[in-house]
Amino acid sequence: MVILTICGLVMNILDTSGYEKGCSKMKRLLFAILLVILVFNFTSTMPVLADKVDLNLTKDEVAYTFFDLTHGEATLIQGNNNLAFLINTGHSESQEELKERLEMYNVDSIHTLILTSKEIEYIGNLPWLLNDFPIKSILLPESLQPMFESVLADYQGNVTYFRKGDSFPLLMMFK
Repeated sequence: MVILTICGLVMNILDTSGYEKGCSKMKRLLFAILLVILVFNFTSTMPVLADKVDLNLTKDEVAYTFFDLTHGEATLIQGNNNLAFLINTGHSESQEELKERLEMYNVDSIHTLILTSKEIEYIGNLPWLLNDFPIKSILLPESLQPMFESVLADYQGNVTYFRKGDSFPLLMMFK
């Protein structure tokens, strides 16, 4: 609507500016150029929104999706068997963003939550996730155990503390 209004004003200006009939091709060309510029500018700045993402994964495929949240970050790993692994949670100020992203990728439960740091940008949504999502297990560094004892006191799932050099066959769970 805005584009049509602006283009209409330009055509009125061109029509009343005293050009002769021989200039009508020039008017049309200027109008077309202006229209292309306006449409490009308006459409290139409009965000593309998606309600749901269906990954259509086959038996041996795994998808890694990085969530670059406004405050912090998280990574979602999914397989074709509906298992979801979440690495970090983002900052609590990005809770709504994380919620939208998890909904977009059809995540209604988390098989394993992996925390990698004590920084709030990586763990801020832990209390919210514990309240709103079924989480089967949580992996976190042994050095963070004292920090998380009170937060995880009522958690009923499996908590595993790891040390530098430990390994876990996460991808084997997708087979």
